[in-house]
Amino acid sequence: SCVSVQFKVPQPIQRKAKKEFPISIIGKYNFLSDTLIINRTSIQIPIQLSEESGRARKMNISDSLVLKHYKNAYFLSIRDKNEKWDVLVLGQNKDKNLIVKSSISMKIESDSMIINKQFDRDKEIKKLMSEYSYLETVNLLSSTYCINPTRRELNQLIKKNLFREIIVLTRIK
Repeated sequence: SCVSVQFKVPQPIQRKAKKEFPISIIGKYNFLSDTLIINRTSIQIPIQLSEESGRARKMNISDSLVLKHYKNAYFLSIRDKNEKWDVLVLGQNKDKNLIVKSSISMKIESDSMIINKQFDRDKEIKKLMSEYSYLETVNLLSSTYCINPTRRELNQLIKKNLFREIIVLTRIK
């Protein structure tokens, strides 16, 4: 099964939303055999990650795609159809490649769309969630936590690796 953590509101709650992506991460990145593009006010997601079959999906910074800066990283909150938020943490390494961190128990292998189930990660997330008495929703193939952490709890969750690297995307020169 897959374990994921979603949020009731965009994260971190105490930060103001940005109107545009920073110049440092604007650009094109290799994503498997496709390209992820970050423009000033939008992000274009490759076909493999898009829910709309057969075409890349462009999303603009809006009330359903919220970007916030916190502790040398950018938190990208994406609202789903159930009004819950998936949060990705974007950072860069010294080569200006994009490091994507997430609160799901998967890792995307960069040479193919193999999504590695991380069973130890499942246990780690469940243990972390139980420390805070967050409630789990179990579906057929997955379990989800929808949480609304305080600033202090979010800091602790960050320190305890709630967001873990799922892929590094190479910048296209």
